[in-house]
Amino acid sequence: MKNIKYPLLIDGSMGALLISKGLGSDSASLNVENYEVIRDIHKAYIDAGANIILTNTFALSAKEGHNKYSSEELINGAMKAALEAKGERYDVYVALDIGPCGLDMYPLGDSEYDDSYEFYKKVISLGYENADFIFCETFTNLTELNSAIDAAKDVCDKPVIASMTFNEKGYTMMGVSVEEFVNSMNERNVFAAGVNCLLLPEDMKDVAVKIKSLLNKEILTFCQPNRGAPKMVDGKISYEMAENDFAEGVVDILRSGVDFVGGCCGSNEECIRLIHETAEKENLGYRG
Repeated sequence: MKNIKYPLLIDGSMGALLISKGLGSDSASLNVENYEVIRDIHKAYIDAGANIILTNTFALSAKEGHNKYSSEELINGAMKAALEAKGERYDVYVALDIGPCGLDMYPLGDSEYDDSYEFYKKVISLGYENADFIFCETFTNLTELNSAIDAAKDVCDKPVIASMTFNEKGYTMMGVSVEEFVNSMNERNVFAAGVNCLLLPEDMKDVAVKIKSLLNKEILTFCQPNRGAPKMVDGKISYEMAENDFAEGVVDILRSGVDFVGGCCGSNEECIRLIHETAEKENLGYRG
């Protein structure tokens, strides 16, 4: 993808901000019922310095009856929210966010590549037109992730960003290793590959650096750490890491040579603002 503007910075958690507003129980339905809430969260992240915003479509599922609205209604509302938040900003990119499809994938269930591929092909066909990227995140099953990437490439020519969720030893809960993941990303020639969720910045750094060392040079590396487990303090949700500590940990990953970053569970607009300010000051991250 040509003419990408520096710096690249993914937004933070959608769930954390919805929970803070008392709206976290059915985030996907908000795309139809109250898309302005989603739009305003996107705006907050853009104002904080993020220039890749993820549509509120992560929770779409292939399971019957998962949501009272159709995939088309949910995607249209999510894309409307993201595009309105972006406005005329040429330096902000909208990524169609794709997560695990909810099927019981082999070996834990009977669903296989073709089943998830058909779901992703449908979803991506509905949402790719106004997206700058297809963003596949939080996968633990490599077959499922591969089917999402293949569907994206078969449907459109939008750059694909893909990540899996690894533990500190470099394995997903399904036993996929960093090496297996990277080999598949190299074969599929994605735009960027990385790791998100589960780990705090300090623990994610080594995994992200290892991914970068194994990827083909033309493929960018990214990561989105968690801010830690939520807990209730004085009637409010709090997270394991203070915002400034989280941001400093994420910036340290950038210092290690990872191309771009963002926040996953628990991160908010203040985290993104702090990351953005330091990254610009120190001239860190992908420059294009």
